[in-house]
Amino acid sequence: MNHAQRRRDFESLQALADRLLPELAEALDAGHGIQHGERHWRIMLGHFLSRYLSLAFNRYHSNERALDDYAIDGTAVLDFDAYTLATQNSLSFLCGKQRQGLEPRLLRPRACNISAARPPSGVRRCGSSPAM
Repeated sequence: MNHAQRRRDFESLQALADRLLPELAEALDAGHGIQHGERHWRIMLGHFLSRYLSLAFNRYHSNERALDDYAIDGTAVLDFDAYTLATQNSLSFLCGKQRQGLEPRLLRPRACNISAARPPSGVRRCGSSPAM
């Protein structure tokens, strides 16, 4: 893929994120019974949304290319408990044990101390009881 195509794909994904964010913000505000608005949700979720769309785009086109390049005649479903290459979430990838020779040591000090860090006054972690 050439640079111009990558640029067009990036711009298309950004335009999609820009179209989805207002609807997502409205649904999140309604679902949580709050009125934070689009700017709040762009700050909170904008990067995640862009990365998620980019990942979905990549997976779709990777599958499309595999179907074009190979004679695919079936699929398999992996038992996640027995599959150790993929992690269950991003934090377990960053902080988990070494996987397939990859260990993100540069990220380890900052990312893995999340549970040890004290939240600011008035802020609570998910699943914790409100402060008295």
